[in-house]
Amino acid sequence: MTISNEEFQFTIAQFLLIDPTAQTPRVHPKRMDMSKGQLLKRIDTLIREVEEQEIEFDLTPYKETAKQLRKMKKREEYEEVMSEILLAYTPQRKARKPKQFLPEKNTINPIVPVKNLAKSSEDLSAKKEKMQVKQEETSSHFFQKLKRNFFGNAQEK
Repeated sequence: MTISNEEFQFTIAQFLLIDPTAQTPRVHPKRMDMSKGQLLKRIDTLIREVEEQEIEFDLTPYKETAKQLRKMKKREEYEEVMSEILLAYTPQRKARKPKQFLPEKNTINPIVPVKNLAKSSEDLSAKKEKMQVKQEETSSHFFQKLKRNFFGNAQEK
């Protein structure tokens, strides 16, 4: 059994809307970019929970929607369906385009020469030494001041 395109879009919209039963339902902003995998996971979870709890509920639209989503192999097909749904539920403003995925890279990042790594590790060790010296100077200065104040006040009395 196949479902109509309207029923397919309505089933998907139920997972995208903030409150599907509202007078003017709105798409949740974070769900506008929901991936096909996330949507399938939510549909499958709903089906599994309803079946486990043995609730009498017609799950055929959800099962058919999941089947049709799995049949969509191209990303463009899914993005087209999502843009139609977003357009239907956001008529007063332009429908937000789904997140565009970056094309896959076929190049490998260049390897950093060992000399640069050694240079940076030498710089780090030099910085650590400077920080230790500065910290020792600060702490010795603090204790000298403390001794002067403590012993200076004790000798005056």
